[in-house]
Amino acid sequence: MTTVKEIRAWMDSFAPYHIAEEWDNSGLLLGRTEETVKGILVALDVTKEVLEEAEQKNANLILTHHPFVFSPMNRITDEDYCGELLLTAAEKRIALLCAHTNLDMAIDGINAHLCRLLGIETTEEIQPYKTGTIAREMTLQEFLKLVQETLHCYGLKYTGDLTKKIKTVGVCSGSGSDFLATAKTDVFLTADAKYHNHQQAQQLGVALVDAGHFETETIICPILVEKLKASFPEVPVTLSEVHKGFYQYF
Repeated sequence: MTTVKEIRAWMDSFAPYHIAEEWDNSGLLLGRTEETVKGILVALDVTKEVLEEAEQKNANLILTHHPFVFSPMNRITDEDYCGELLLTAAEKRIALLCAHTNLDMAIDGINAHLCRLLGIETTEEIQPYKTGTIAREMTLQEFLKLVQETLHCYGLKYTGDLTKKIKTVGVCSGSGSDFLATAKTDVFLTADAKYHNHQQAQQLGVALVDAGHFETETIICPILVEKLKASFPEVPVTLSEVHKGFYQYF
């Protein structure tokens, strides 16, 4: 029988928790370590809908990228969304395990996979973002189309000249605009870029592409499902069907 503790250890071997940022809250957030895992549901976030899906699929462990509990909590009651969900998960004996910045930076983590999907050659250095080169020099317009088709995101926000030649690329899944200046690349791909990030990019002469937080990170979920199935064939593992991100484009 596979326990919650064993799944956590497997996650640690794939994306070591010690490489997570100090401010992060990765790891087992709720649950008994010796509980037998009957099923695993993989999603980017824990939501009320994801929790209900886990119960329907008889999955008593939800593995996510984002920590549901991020900031310290003074109380856990049913008077707020977070408390209500934690109480429900605990009452139904559903454990919550996450791998956040450690999964971003892991050698075979989100940023590395994002680079592979886009054909970007990088080193295996562990850092918050990846830099590398694309096999064929292309214009920014061609790069934007590549990102759209690869990540299925059709509301790209960008700064830069569409005719600019692109060879070197910086990649940081999720919110990574703070690394824009240090990456020193032709284009920097990330999400959650603010107005002043785009202003900075223009001043630096770097093309900045915001491809969406969900879109740049959800790519890891199917990978985790397949890896878990291979390592724990006796445990049913499924990909969430209800979590599609929180925003849409009109």
